[in-house]
Amino acid sequence: MLASQFNNRRSSTRTAVAGRPSSRSTFDPRLEIRHLRYFVAVAENLHFGRAAKALHISQPPLSRQVRDLESWVGVTLLHRSARSVSLTDAGVIFLQEAKKILNDIANSIYMAQRAAAGEMGTLAIAFDRFFDPELLAAIHESFDCEYPDVRLTMHRVDSEEQSALVQGGSLDAGFLMLPVADGDRLTREPLIRESAVAVMSGCHLLCSRPEVTVRDLAPFPFLEFCHALNQSDYGHAGRIGTMCGVPLSVEGACSSFERLPQMLRESGAVALLPASAAELYGETVTCIPVRDAGADFTFGLIYDRSRTPRVLTRFIESARELARRWNQTPSAKNSTEMVAA
Repeated sequence: MLASQFNNRRSSTRTAVAGRPSSRSTFDPRLEIRHLRYFVAVAENLHFGRAAKALHISQPPLSRQVRDLESWVGVTLLHRSARSVSLTDAGVIFLQEAKKILNDIANSIYMAQRAAAGEMGTLAIAFDRFFDPELLAAIHESFDCEYPDVRLTMHRVDSEEQSALVQGGSLDAGFLMLPVADGDRLTREPLIRESAVAVMSGCHLLCSRPEVTVRDLAPFPFLEFCHALNQSDYGHAGRIGTMCGVPLSVEGACSSFERLPQMLRESGAVALLPASAAELYGETVTCIPVRDAGADFTFGLIYDRSRTPRVLTRFIESARELARRWNQTPSAKNSTEMVAA
């Protein structure tokens, strides 16, 4: 008989443990943050009067709120006597957890405020292959240093593809070569201007020149480098020829960065690219500075002005400032200058 009662009791205990959390441990909707604050104040002072004074409330409502809390939790948290207040075992555990909750709430508020101020968040930024790599690295490093809690990712995306990705929200902004096709409501903001180089094969008639003019290049055929062959308004060779008052004969186009050196060797043609192309291509081609005024490329930022969270605004401001200083420092390339505002 006794064995049967013991087994029944053990079975009942096992069922209670296995069934956690029980209905008594469900969250009571009447429990508010202030109840946790009141309990923590009493638990840390171990005195209702001192806790009430620290909370700037009177003692009777404080005692009532703590008793309500114990009722909703379903256990006694404090031992009370005429002379002292102490924590029960359950109260010790509840104090630890209540302080964690209050700290988490305070931290959540702090993080939300920092996010609203643009000090936290995520940014996806694109860059064209020809955007000056040193300037790009400087912008990235400067922003990371100033806003270490912003997760900044950089993606190489061709200039004319950036518009659709920024407009669709896949990218927050991009560094691109201007001009590109319009037709949307995105903002394209010029940042820097980079001198052009004449790109040719190592056996071209002009390859030994230290520099050339557009007029020197005019007798030769030109290859237009464009990422997409249907981008008729991406004609930088024609644009530079017009700016310099020298018509240029564009006889073909190349959409492949890797294939351009081979096409230049086979055709004897010339391509006009930003000065940074010299570093990108290395010794596979010859790059000669073009010294005419107007023989340059403009690079800028693209972003959606109607969708600029504070963190993006901070990035844009940082990029503008660094671009302004870039030409004024000894480390800046001689071929790069700030676009006049």
